[in-house]
Amino acid sequence: MKTVEGPLNTLGNILIALGWVTGILSIIMSFIESEGYFYFLLSLSAVLSGYLSGYLFKGISNIISLLSSMSITPKRKQSSSSSNFHTNKSDSRSWSEISDSMKNK
Repeated sequence: MKTVEGPLNTLGNILIALGWVTGILSIIMSFIESEGYFYFLLSLSAVLSGYLSGYLFKGISNIISLLSSMSITPKRKQSSSSSNFHTNKSDSRSWSEISDSMKNK
């Protein structure tokens, strides 16, 4: 079964690299052109958007990886205290009895 974590991580790396490349090209253009502020701001926005979108894809990849590893791992065996859950007397009380006992405290 194919997963999407690998391609998302790769796409994140590509977007980060594209942000750097366009940022550097815009910085070079800002040195060449007389109105350098526009290209300088364009370079900053390219680098920041590349970082943001790249790390967003990498984060989604990690989230999917964590969620899939949680669903694959077997659940832990119940401990002795939780195995007696149904025989405990406090569990047979109704919600109104529990709320009344909490109000009295």
